[in-house]
This record gives sequence, C-alpha cells and structure tokens, in this order.
Amino acid sequence: MKIDRVLDRLDALLAAKNYTGAEAHLLFWLREAEACGDAAAELTVLNELMGFYRKQGDRAQATKYANFALDRYGIDPEFNGTVFFATTCLNAATVCEAFGENDRALELYRRCEAIYERRLDPEDLRFAGLLNNMGLALVEAGQYGAAYNAFSRAIQIQEPLGISTAPDRAVTYLNLCDLIDAGYMPEKTGFTEPADLIDSYIESAYALLTDQQTEKNAYYAFVCEKCAPVFGYYGYFLYRQCITSEAEKVNVQYASRE
Repeated sequence: MKIDRVLDRLDALLAAKNYTGAEAHLLFWLREAEACGDAAAELTVLNELMGFYRKQGDRAQATKYANFALDRYGIDPEFNGTVFFATTCLNAATVCEAFGENDRALELYRRCEAIYERRLDPEDLRFAGLLNNMGLALVEAGQYGAAYNAFSRAIQIQEPLGISTAPDRAVTYLNLCDLIDAGYMPEKTGFTEPADLIDSYIESAYALLTDQQTEKNAYYAFVCEKCAPVFGYYGYFLYRQCITSEAEKVNVQYASRE
C-alpha cells in the first residue's frame, strides 16, 4: 500500500470537513491493509482512526481502535518494543486522556517513554510530542511540578530545530499557560505575577504561529484551530480571530484537492 497517498487524501477530506468521507476512507484502507497483509499500513490506519474518532468525540469507536491496536501489535514481535508501537501507545493515551481515563493515559505515556528512551536520541523531536501530551495528563493528576518540567523539556528539544517546530512550540507555550492558570507558579522565570507570565507565553505562541517563515500546511491549520479557543479564553480575541483566519486559508487550499 502507498500509505502516503492514503494520508494525503485524508488531509484533503479533513480540510474540507468531509468527516463522513474521511471515516469511509480510513475504514476502506483498514480493510485493504488487512486483506493484503500489510501490517505497517494497518497500524498506521489504526493510529489515524484513533485520532479521528477522538476528535469527533466518539469514545466508543476511539477506544475500540486504540484497544485493538494495543492488543494486536503489543504482542507482535515485529512491532512490540519499536518506536512505531511506542507512538501507538502515545496515540492510545491521548484517547484515554480525552475521555477521562487519566490514570491509564499516564500508564501508556510511560510505556511509550520507556521505549523512546531505549530507541531514540534524547533530543529527538518525538520526545517533545510525548512530553507535551504527558504534561497535560500530569496537570490533570495535580502533578504540577512534573508537568512544568515536561513542558520545559519539550521546549528545550524544540527550540534548536528552529522555525520547523513553530506550531509545536506554540502548543507547548499554551499548555504552560493552562498550567499556570491551574495554580502553579514556577520559580526563576523573571515574573512575580501569574498573569504576566501567562501573557508572556501567549505572546510567544502567537509570534510563532504568525511568523512568515512558519510552513502553512495541514498540520499548521490543525494547530491553529486547536490554539484559537485558548487565545480567546485568555482574552486575546484578535489573536484568536487572526489564527482562525490563517487556518481557514490553509483548509481552503487543501480542500481544493478533494
């Protein structure tokens, strides 16, 4: 299977907000991957299905495909213990976290972390993605210090890679806003008031998302849509409007491919 084409088509369907078509597309290629015995393609599609149903708020379906992927490939010697499977654990964890199973989410994040630590360089960008997601679960668990360390470490990994990590760094800064808003105030930041620190993180996130060098692709549009309500929550309504408009422009471009 040419999985890149499958994913490109999925991006176009999602950009057009054709969710019925996106679901049918993924389910078709899941059957095709299984029929031709392409395990790597099947696991890739399962990961996409987890994310699709999570974003749709469909707990039953998201959990179904997360559990299927974990059960089937967690015992497969070709995949168990690989970075590919670790990322599956991460995706399954985001499903658990989205639907209130925070303890299980943390277990899966740590399972992913253990594999990453064995298989990846400590500065690998995939660690930053894990730390961002795990940090949110730590906030939910009330482990604020550990969450701050996770978000801070994510930024340390992202920053040396420059503008290519702009959307992810923006997300991390907004995650830090939510941590401070939850009642945690770190030491040695140069700020004494939580509101001032939040404002600093907001400005950093917005600057990254509106940098002219930031690539405006489907992932960028997704991040903008994810970040827009956060800007609104903190009273930055013009920022919310601006990045919502940026996301719409990109989505129109990708939707034209459908």
